[in-house]
Amino acid sequence: MLVEYTTRLFTDPWNPTMACGVAAYAAALGGCAWAWATSSWRGGGRLFWLVLTVTQLLLLLDLRLSIRHDITAALGSAAHQGQWYAQRKGAQTAAAVVVGLLLALAVAASAVRLRRRGGGAEALALGATAVSLAIFALCVISLHRVDALFTIEVGPVYAIALLWLAAGIATAVAGAWAAMGAPSTSRAGAARG
Repeated sequence: MLVEYTTRLFTDPWNPTMACGVAAYAAALGGCAWAWATSSWRGGGRLFWLVLTVTQLLLLLDLRLSIRHDITAALGSAAHQGQWYAQRKGAQTAAAVVVGLLLALAVAASAVRLRRRGGGAEALALGATAVSLAIFALCVISLHRVDALFTIEVGPVYAIALLWLAAGIATAVAGAWAAMGAPSTSRAGAARG
């Protein structure tokens, strides 16, 4: 498997949609890493940004290696072997609803964090990363109606590229904001801001 992923990394062709996603998550990775490097361990800020940095790295690797498609294929194979492939739509729909509910919860938590504690950078990063993870999960679930929305052509890219760009840029901006001393929920950030 490692050899296959290494081969994909260097041989899979690039396309405008992939390039948008890679650029978005590379920027998000950079912003989160910058925030992590400039934050303090006190108050949990450094751990928060480390978790987001690792998450953005994994999303970036997925975009280049198509790990989400491998997971989808493995789930499809298991469904065939379990002889419930024909009935998978109900499970896929339920999983998509759960992803939607988790996304709503994450966005609500971000809004509460922003309102109660003034942690604008962290709230934006958390909400945007939740959107990124929801996109990943919905790709893995591979519900045909959602896939059709993701693959609507918008100029030279698919619609999913615009979602990746929005989430990645928002995360990158949040990381840069935190790194440059925006008001923070961590004690170290509060002392700076």
